[in-house]
Amino acid sequence: MNAKKDLAAIIDYELSDHDVFVYGLSYGTYLVERLVHFTPSSVKGFSVDGIVSESGDTVEKRSTFSNWDHDVGIVGNRFLAACMAEDFCKSKFPGVTDLPAFVHELYDRLDAAVADGKKGNNACADALSKNGMKPSYLLRSTFGEYLMSDRTRIAIPAVIYRAARCTEEDADALAYFAEGLSLADDDAGFGDSEPETLLYDSDMLYYLIVFSEMWESPTPDKATLISWYENSTMASDNYLSLPYYCLFTGSREHACQELMHLPEARPLVYERDQYWNKAGELPDGVTALLMTGGMDLQTRRMYGELEYETMSGERMLVNFDDAGHCTTFTTPVNSGGSTCGVRILASYVKENGVLKNVDTSCMDDLKPMKFSDKTADSQELFGKGDLYENSGSDW
Repeated sequence: MNAKKDLAAIIDYELSDHDVFVYGLSYGTYLVERLVHFTPSSVKGFSVDGIVSESGDTVEKRSTFSNWDHDVGIVGNRFLAACMAEDFCKSKFPGVTDLPAFVHELYDRLDAAVADGKKGNNACADALSKNGMKPSYLLRSTFGEYLMSDRTRIAIPAVIYRAARCTEEDADALAYFAEGLSLADDDAGFGDSEPETLLYDSDMLYYLIVFSEMWESPTPDKATLISWYENSTMASDNYLSLPYYCLFTGSREHACQELMHLPEARPLVYERDQYWNKAGELPDGVTALLMTGGMDLQTRRMYGELEYETMSGERMLVNFDDAGHCTTFTTPVNSGGSTCGVRILASYVKENGVLKNVDTSCMDDLKPMKFSDKTADSQELFGKGDLYENSGSDW
């Protein structure tokens, strides 16, 4: 990937007489990690946030898009465990000791109620299957999306609670919920996007990079990808990416030959260079700040920890247990103002990359994740005045 050399050239040309700190977040961390191999002399430090691990001696230790749903499932279970560790959330599931197992049993029950087109066995299953999907698929994929947001993730236990209890009012609430998801899908086309957004959004470039550098090869087959999806309480439909892998790589490997009506294609991907799957070495006098979130499903915390272990040189790892993707956005503090992630990053730069001087005191003021918070709009989601109960203020 030559982008690392382009970035190094820009820094050398434009900023050679400055002290430079390079910050990357999400999949931009992969580019920053590659830049470490070519560290310009003016760079004093690197910071990566929401980390894609650059290397690993097994595919399980590399952040690959092919195991996306497997990773989402792990973080989803961690989120459900946090629910059971809080009195308010746990009180909604009396007698339940293993919430992920409870959710899988609920999925099986809902799917069985509408199998083979059956209706009338479970009003909540009927409500959640109106768009043609299995109820479990609708919920699993929606939860995977909701878990990405500090605001909507709080609603996940409420949906589970209503689907399990399934009173007449719950069925009405879930029908409202499913209809809202259907309307959101209808409004998600590119025709509704702003031109300025489309200029910087390229599926072609995205798939080119992913399938060249960040997908397991040979690929897991369709059955494996679907099993990762179905074995997760929350997921993101990653099995649908398999045909794109086959088209972009032109591969005729087993997993691609299984797909019917897939045309032969000329490979579009580029070759991996000599720096692929190799951790960088920080030069003397250059440091790195790494930040991860325990509820980050897009770049799982484990990959940040692995990057920290494999990177050589002076570095510092900061983990936020409740934070989602990119801690500079997902670490609010009780006192308000800038997030803790931003404060630590600013301190790192202010202290000129001297790690022992970085101020992390804001971690003592982090706003905890509370399942009783009213961050999710119950009226918007369910047409009800409360996430869990059917109050007299319902419209």
